[in-house]
Amino acid sequence: MAKTPPTERQLEVLQWIADGCPDGVMTDPQFKVSAYALDSRNLVRVKRRKNPWIAEITDAGQQVLANSGAAALSAAGRAIWTASPIQTEAEMPGGSTTMGPPVPVPPRAPTVPAKSATQKMMDRLLVEPVIEFTRAEAGRYKQLATVARRKKLFPDDMELVVSTSWSEPCTVRLKRRPEWQLVALDPVEVPAANRTPHDVVAKLKEQRTDRLGMDAPRWNWTLRVVQGLVAEAEGRGYGVAAPPEPKPDYYGHLSREQRTIGHLIVSIGEDEVHLHFSQAMELVPHLLTASELRRQEKGYSVPTENLVKTDFVTIRLTGLEPAFWQSEWTETDTTRADSLLPRIIQEIELRAARSVGRRLEKQRHDDEKRRQWERVRDQAIGRLNEDHRAKVLLDQAERFQRVQLLGEYIAAVRIHIESMNLADAAAATDWLQWAEAHAKASNPLLGVICMPDDPKPDADAIKPYMNGWSPYGPDRGIWG
Repeated sequence: MAKTPPTERQLEVLQWIADGCPDGVMTDPQFKVSAYALDSRNLVRVKRRKNPWIAEITDAGQQVLANSGAAALSAAGRAIWTASPIQTEAEMPGGSTTMGPPVPVPPRAPTVPAKSATQKMMDRLLVEPVIEFTRAEAGRYKQLATVARRKKLFPDDMELVVSTSWSEPCTVRLKRRPEWQLVALDPVEVPAANRTPHDVVAKLKEQRTDRLGMDAPRWNWTLRVVQGLVAEAEGRGYGVAAPPEPKPDYYGHLSREQRTIGHLIVSIGEDEVHLHFSQAMELVPHLLTASELRRQEKGYSVPTENLVKTDFVTIRLTGLEPAFWQSEWTETDTTRADSLLPRIIQEIELRAARSVGRRLEKQRHDDEKRRQWERVRDQAIGRLNEDHRAKVLLDQAERFQRVQLLGEYIAAVRIHIESMNLADAAAATDWLQWAEAHAKASNPLLGVICMPDDPKPDADAIKPYMNGWSPYGPDRGIWG
């Protein structure tokens, strides 16, 4: 039997492996089946059959690609590859040694590639706004979200959010990005040289004789970046200033404020942020010296990594936290500080605008709280006045009842005096006269009848009527 040639699908996988297995080409996970078939033919070599999946083409595979064309296999070629088994001379009619015509193979129906798990998740999000999953599936959905972002399976104005909070159900949702993330930022020009440095740049250069621990190229580049940042900030109407030079104490220590004040202050209205500049560091393997090797052989601990300076500058932003984009930016081989300045300035503007909004919201909250307190206080004063009037009225009613009782008693005494002898009657008459005068003075009907004066509404007086509010003000505690 003739050896079956590679199928068209296997040739596609073979060409893909020869190209270095680029991402985004093989979306169907069934390609590994074809790769294993090629491995059994010694056309490729699968190094690992778990993640990460790695395969390399062999010399035999390269020869098959060169012979078959792999890019487009002709129909005649496929017919030859799939010809019927070779017949022997005895089996051929008439003893002829020539091979019969190849038997054509009917074309195979095109297969529809199965959708990947990532695509299935995105299709589901188009129908359902939120997908809930268990905490055990959190790692899987985070990986699917990473693949979806890398392959750009959703529009640029949308973002895929995976939430794994302990207090809420785990969810993945597709939501619209905020407007500030979609704004096109204008570039910030950084001068090629600081020929006429700004006062802030000159002061920074004068104060920082240590160059912030940077080497000369990075220090000069930082000064140019500061020059461009200062010019752009002043062009937008913002204030810029260099903080005072930090002065260590007797022991050479800096206070917390001096450590966090930064190297440049940018102010927008009442708000300000601080920018810190430094040379980025990285860890590199440490080459052991001979003495360190001897110490290591004796079991001592030796350093394995060294912290060294890189060729990049780091810019850190403090103040008005939390961040919108981020609080720290570091240059890379493809991203320099001048290209980071537009986003840094946007970050400053966003934080300042949020701070203004917070102050306005706090002012509205304080005003509403004061209105509520004043309303409660007015109600407390009203209740205090009502209770005071009720007490006055009850006192007058009780005095009136006593006067009536005294009148009955005085009338009875007057009748009784007539039956007394002269000596006792004289003494009783003196008491009767005083009783009549006392009853007359106690009678509320003989006085002025009008609305009583309101009591003084001091804190102690209205405190029982404040319903938990402080009588001293809306921002005070109940006890003062």
